Amino acid sequence: MATQPIPVVEKTIQMLILLGEKENGVSPSEICEKTGMAPATCYRALQTCMNVNWIAKKSGGKYVLGFGMALTAQGLMRPLTQLEILQQPLDELTKKSRLSGKISVRNGNREFMTLLSADAPGPIALVSKPGSRFPVIEGSAGAVLLHAENDTAIEKLIAATTDSCFEKKNPELVRDRIRQCREQGCCFLHADKKSGHLETISAPIRDCRGQIVAALTLLGFPTDFTDREKELIRLILSGARICEHELHQLTEQFDKQEATGGVTPRLVI
Repeated sequence: MATQPIPVVEKTIQMLILLGEKENGVSPSEICEKTGMAPATCYRALQTCMNVNWIAKKSGGKYVLGFGMALTAQGLMRPLTQLEILQQPLDELTKKSRLSGKISVRNGNREFMTLLSADAPGPIALVSKPGSRFPVIEGSAGAVLLHAENDTAIEKLIAATTDSCFEKKNPELVRDRIRQCREQGCCFLHADKKSGHLETISAPIRDCRGQIVAALTLLGFPTDFTDREKELIRLILSGARICEHELHQLTEQFDKQEATGGVTPRLVI
């Protein structure tokens, strides 16, 4: 269940994400413009993060992420690294379906990113590069990652998305996709004005607590999906269960190692 965010914390997180996107640094005025921070709040947030070396000030008055953030991120990267065990079941799913595949995770509150990908067999395949980022309300993967949230939180995310996003201008598409995912456990996205010659189907991957940690997606051209809806629904749901089994086994393995004094970090996804 989504909880009410703390505005200043949310904006500080947005500031850190912005700094991570800009290798050459960001000025305080740009931070205020992009996050909606008041200048005084921005100054205090910058000073607080500089005190723990999360942010550093460059010549010219711009700010960049500091070395302290890199040290903190080492621990935060463990869950993403552990998700790499899903590459093999993703590869197997693409072979069975003859479609390209990807696994996506939330990147902050308003985005998701491609973590793993696998190309379809054959000379021509759609590709989703790892690290690619999208608004969280976009596509079938976004619907899967959002469908467990309450409707109020979803509407706020739609409103907060940039106007350039196709779904922001057509919010009924987001609602329909989320409804589809809630009803049948996956989301089938047919080619439309936005996606053009692209069709996708996505299903959630859950951890041992039942929380959604990722979206599993198959993507291809409309001809790749013709008369295959039932087959692809079966494959995507089966693929998601296999991924969940791999994650649950890894969690059990880490729990046993902790119980016997092992040093392997626990799976926290």
